[in-house]
This record gives sequence, C-alpha cells and structure tokens, in this order.
Amino acid sequence: MQSGSAGDWALLAFGTLLTIFLLCLQAYWIYFEEKRRGTLKKHIKLFELIHMRLEAKGSRQPTQSSEQTSTTSERGTKKQ
Repeated sequence: MQSGSAGDWALLAFGTLLTIFLLCLQAYWIYFEEKRRGTLKKHIKLFELIHMRLEAKGSRQPTQSSEQTSTTSERGTKKQ
C-alpha cells in the first residue's frame, strides 16, 4: 500500500482549509444578516471583533465613488 505524496497531502490540506474558510464566511454573513433584521439570538464575540476591524479599515480609506461625488463643477455636475 502506498502513502500519498507531498502534493496529495498539500491538496487535501488546501481543500480542507478552503472549505473551513468558506463555511466561516457564510456563518459571518448570516450572523450580520440576522443582526440587521433584529432576529439575532446569540452574540459571537469573534464576528463582532472582525466587523469592528473591517469598519475601522473602511472608514480610513474613502472610496473612489465618494470622492467623485464630493467634487462637483460650478454647474453642479460631476467632474470627469
């Protein structure tokens, strides 16, 4: 009986980690959807910490669309 090569084990590990990551992402998404609706029954501290960090990061970097809407010409139209 042969054991798997290093590439086989790496593929298995990658697939497992990717699956775990995607399940966590889905749980995070569902958590904040339930929180937005007001039907959240259990608070998860890890998701709250991640959300706070993402909000802090997002507030430091203005998006390109918000910069474009804030700059207007004298006629009140967007600059291009």
